[in-house]
Amino acid sequence: MRKRFWIGSIICLFATFSIFIVLARGNDHEDCKGPQICAGARVYGGSKLFAWARASSPNSVDGRWGYKVVAGNKQKGPLRGVYYSGYRRSWEVSDYTANATAYGENTGQARDGKIYFASKSASSGG
Repeated sequence: MRKRFWIGSIICLFATFSIFIVLARGNDHEDCKGPQICAGARVYGGSKLFAWARASSPNSVDGRWGYKVVAGNKQKGPLRGVYYSGYRRSWEVSDYTANATAYGENTGQARDGKIYFASKSASSGG
């Protein structure tokens, strides 16, 4: 009985710490700075590849976003813009191809005057 208790306790402890490590690691497809000024990029899929980019900021931030997504012959961007009081948007293209790239960037200025830059890129080549 005691042996089962200790084995169960060790397994629960290990599972708990594993969850915290995964949560602390965050999203490999996003770069976030300061007060959640984030830029993301991801290429995923099999024979049909998806190129995805994202920019997001809280309402306490003004800034600039930029992105470019390309999958085979399909492309959006490069485009850049300005936002006031927060921003959240994503872009995606897909094509039956072996080559895709994605890039997202976000420069935000917090209310305290600090400027943060986040960027992320991803690619897949055949």
